[in-house]
Amino acid sequence: MKILTLRILSSENSKFIRDIDILDEKRFYDLHLGIQTACDYDYSQMTSFYISNKKWEKLQEISMVRMDEDDKNAPELMKDTLLKKYLTKKGQRLLYLFDFFSVRMLFIEVVKVRTMTAKEAKLNYPRCILSEGKAPPALIVDDYGIDPDAEDDDLLNSGGVENIDDLDI
Repeated sequence: MKILTLRILSSENSKFIRDIDILDEKRFYDLHLGIQTACDYDYSQMTSFYISNKKWEKLQEISMVRMDEDDKNAPELMKDTLLKKYLTKKGQRLLYLFDFFSVRMLFIEVVKVRTMTAKEAKLNYPRCILSEGKAPPALIVDDYGIDPDAEDDDLLNSGGVENIDDLDI
């Protein structure tokens, strides 16, 4: 069994970093719960993961719920999809859509893949192993689409950074 170390960043707050260790045999839903816990978010909000390329372009969605049961092209579901199906090596990327209404995302990259040791087998996963900075607000709350408590309103006003590859992952 492998342990994936995932680095999570936000374009809204350059000081925000979360590193999460998770077993490759866990499901995307487990990763969702780990992110929600590490960011102190409400578990009930709709979210989706997107497999991404190096340019942070969305390739394939992995959704919390299926909107249309009859859609042959419907995304895979988080509760059914193992991480190891898509995340097997360092450098792979995901987008995590955590605010559907304002289309706000977190950027996730696999920064380490290692074989689990006997000592690590006794730990519970997912585990937040690094937490720096304030998480972006889970939802933008005022009439203008801005959270008054956000740390960087300029980024929120502009909709994010101009070149996402400028993020230091």
